[in-house]
Amino acid sequence: MKRASLFSALALAAVVFSGCNLFGPTDDFRANDGNAGTVAYELNDVGNAGLEIFTGETRALDDTININITVIPWQYNDACGAWVRTATGTIETGTVGRYDTVWLYDANNQAVKIPSLATVTHFKHVRSVVGTYNRTFDYRYVMNVDIVKGADTVFVFNGTLDGTFDGQKVETTVVSNVKRRLVQTLLGKMLSFPHDGTISIDRPYRTIYIEFLGTNLARATVTRKSDGKTWIITINITTGAESN
Repeated sequence: MKRASLFSALALAAVVFSGCNLFGPTDDFRANDGNAGTVAYELNDVGNAGLEIFTGETRALDDTININITVIPWQYNDACGAWVRTATGTIETGTVGRYDTVWLYDANNQAVKIPSLATVTHFKHVRSVVGTYNRTFDYRYVMNVDIVKGADTVFVFNGTLDGTFDGQKVETTVVSNVKRRLVQTLLGKMLSFPHDGTISIDRPYRTIYIEFLGTNLARATVTRKSDGKTWIITINITTGAESN
């Protein structure tokens, strides 16, 4: 096992709206309740973690609260024919666990064991993540990632997510054409912030539509189903923090 010190903010801002509660105890309707922030943050980290298979590096995240985390780095599992990685940690307010599995494929859709950007054209990345801090969530991402090579190499993420947020089921969540460029930095190869693409989340009392802006920020439109009222919130995808 590899011990690492990561910084994990995953800060979830809370805004309390005054007025009558029309929705009962299951949804007092805080537009920035943390759901959008955790979903966007984890998708961003899915991309960062997936790239580690090709670079062989484990990077600290750009967060602000020191946590202790135990990482079992990427290793090939012959039984399932996939690369697997586990990261579990404790934060001041709770715990988080991330469990990743990746299957690599070439241009003929044949399974590839050796991770190489020269031969791998697409891969499937499944992440299960459980968080218990400030808010509780249990998500399962199933991402199909295309590596599009040209003047730039671009990782394109499509797929779905399901699970729960604060005990409430997250219905069909769709990740559509989220694009991240492969860039060379002084620290090695990294993926840029998502510069295109969306996430659509359906919950019993609201829908959430997240748009990536090409920076560490994303914009979420939260719509209350009962009356169509909308709120616009900003997400810092490197921390999960939400703000109006």
